[in-house]
Amino acid sequence: MTRILEHEPKGHATVVISNTHGDAPNKEICEFCGKRAIDELERKMKDKPSGRVYFEKDGCCYRLYGGLTRAVTLPGKYCFHVYKYDVEDSSGKKSSAFDSYAKGYAEFCERLFQKWLEDKQSLAEFSADFQIDYLPEPYQTVQSGRRILYVLNNNPGHGIPKQLWENIHDGKGKKHYEQEAARMAGYYWSDDFKRSEPNAASRMVKMLEFAKGIGMDGVVNVEAFFLHSPNMDKDVFLKKYSKKEIVRQYTQLLKAFLRGKPVLTIASVGTKASIDRNALKRNEWITYLSNVMGLNLDTAKIIPVTQKDGKTTSCLLVDNGKIMAISMGSNNLPRISGEIYKKIQRG
Repeated sequence: MTRILEHEPKGHATVVISNTHGDAPNKEICEFCGKRAIDELERKMKDKPSGRVYFEKDGCCYRLYGGLTRAVTLPGKYCFHVYKYDVEDSSGKKSSAFDSYAKGYAEFCERLFQKWLEDKQSLAEFSADFQIDYLPEPYQTVQSGRRILYVLNNNPGHGIPKQLWENIHDGKGKKHYEQEAARMAGYYWSDDFKRSEPNAASRMVKMLEFAKGIGMDGVVNVEAFFLHSPNMDKDVFLKKYSKKEIVRQYTQLLKAFLRGKPVLTIASVGTKASIDRNALKRNEWITYLSNVMGLNLDTAKIIPVTQKDGKTTSCLLVDNGKIMAISMGSNNLPRISGEIYKKIQRG
């Protein structure tokens, strides 16, 4: 699982965990527990850049996977082994690898989850058009990796039984969103999910194929809106919900989190005329997504993918690591050839 605070290529904060006897792979831990480890390390070892911090096995991290290093633990405890560096942003200013944008987004998602878990009616203002009985799902790891492609979806789609409030609010200890996200990530690759949700399972595979085609090795889904619905009416969302305070806060944090990161989103348009820049700029939902992901519709390079009868029927907009795939009539990723992948990488 990839933490929402992921590795940065010029330096990063790494927190890994080893079991008591060292007989299982080390586990990369989630942002929530990672922050606890960082905070505790800084409290105990203020003048040291790295070290080990021990906690009782009460976090969610024993559920996660993917390792980087080893550490010896105390009996009955897990060891958080922390390395911390400063990184420079594009302006040359040093900042913590746990940047404030990622931290703010992850913490907002955790607060949202806790609020819903305490009382699902806390999101009743969305109940007319969204499934508030199901787990809010703002982000989800599809596959962990060192080079992550973030896929911006409209919303998580329809809810499934495992995400019902009563199946999560079971009284079995403290819950955290990262914990539930990890649980669902495992289920999404199960045979049961592939049988019951073949379209969603196929979409995950296509996202991974696309990521690998542009040199990435992991995928994390993020949602333009965090609640489930069988069919999201985008016009209704923009007019009725997008200005609500909780949505506005979420969108601002998501937008900031995605800044400087490679992002793919998929959108559809009508079939009457060839896809062109002016038409895309008049589409309110495409404009909304481009603003969230940080894609400039005025300057993005347009790469035609399919054409029919002189019309461009699908294309990619590429702008400094931001990619919008657009198809006529279908909200699906078009088939991408090797030559198109090369054009994407050239920008």
